[in-house]
Amino acid sequence: MVVCRCGLGLITMVRVADITSDSPTDGIVIGYVAGVAVTAIGLSLYAPAIRSFIKRANSIEESLEVAEERFRSAFENAPIAMVLTDTRNGRVLQVNSAMCRLLGYSVEKFAELTWGDVTHPDDYEEFVHLREQLIEGPEESGSIEQRFMGSDGHVVVTETSISTTRDSRGHPIYLIAQLVDITESRRTNERLEELVRSKDEFLASVSHELRTPLTSVLGYARLMQQDGSKLSSAQTDMIHSIAEQAFDLSSIVDDLLVAARADMGILRVTSVPVRLAAQAAQVIENYDPGAVDRVEIVGESGHASGDPKRVRQILRNLISNALRYGGEDIQIITHNSGATARVLVTDDGPGIEHAQRDLIFEPYHRAHDDPGRTDSMGLGLAVSRQLAQLMGGDLTYRYQNYRSIFELSLPAIETTAKGRHKTRSRTRPVNTRS
Repeated sequence: MVVCRCGLGLITMVRVADITSDSPTDGIVIGYVAGVAVTAIGLSLYAPAIRSFIKRANSIEESLEVAEERFRSAFENAPIAMVLTDTRNGRVLQVNSAMCRLLGYSVEKFAELTWGDVTHPDDYEEFVHLREQLIEGPEESGSIEQRFMGSDGHVVVTETSISTTRDSRGHPIYLIAQLVDITESRRTNERLEELVRSKDEFLASVSHELRTPLTSVLGYARLMQQDGSKLSSAQTDMIHSIAEQAFDLSSIVDDLLVAARADMGILRVTSVPVRLAAQAAQVIENYDPGAVDRVEIVGESGHASGDPKRVRQILRNLISNALRYGGEDIQIITHNSGATARVLVTDDGPGIEHAQRDLIFEPYHRAHDDPGRTDSMGLGLAVSRQLAQLMGGDLTYRYQNYRSIFELSLPAIETTAKGRHKTRSRTRPVNTRS
């Protein structure tokens, strides 16, 4: 308001000067003086606001400089490699010292390169896919395992984390990548994997080679048992021991062979009609009659779809486990329940401690630790559950009504409208590596 009044007064003065002055030059001079006066008055009135504005602008500029310096310092001194790239063509905009050391390029050389120039050709497509997702999609960051080509041709493997930086309107400005060198850990993992493969192949080979002579030893021992009339009591006992130990060793070899093949990814199971009670009876026949006189098979049902050989292997492990650790009363119960066929191996022994029940199906874990009794190697239950799951079923344990219960469940056999079994055979390779 004050400025307006001053301006009006000066304009009035100019008009009066125009009226009273005979010279045009005088009017121009008076008008110029009036303009300067108005400007001076306005500046004097608004000077505090102007000074405050300039002060704020300087403060913002200083804050930006501090933030930029902080970013530059953090970027340059970061212990891991960092790269700033263009979002359009992957051109390298900025790298830190760690990145130069990682690949062996200078900062000047990086300025001439794009991300594709230093990425292994086989990994570039995956990077492009991730870059497009970060630029166009809702995700702001992502990570991939990536190989890079060093300045001397060496390959560097990194865990690469990439994030997008956007402007105030949400448009991507550039990508910032952080690279962690995992070359040595990758080589170590590859060596370990090779050792594991070698171990699996060794176990499979040794187990296969042992099966033939063990089969012969077990077969001859049983023949001698059947024709034991000419043998003394001591000889009979020795042959019985040979047969028993050969059978146990044969079972261990079978379990080792299955475990090795499963780890190698070459274990196969078939799917045909299986009568669970008949398979259990066949397993019991392989034991000495005196050892299995306390085992009772209950039920004639239990028609499953599975691999007969693998079913027998599971039942053999469960029966041996019950004979070794269970009570005096051992029952094998088979029945069908809807789409599932079940066989339960139960005994009235003390059962497995509650803390051990989640561990008994782990390889080489032994729930029983009695120094006065020969123990198993802790592989049978793990292999048995693995086989059950490969056949589309499962193997579980529970303690109920003072009895230990191992339950094998398998898909029930399909039947036709006339009640006949629908035979269906297939071979299914399964890779059990985690």
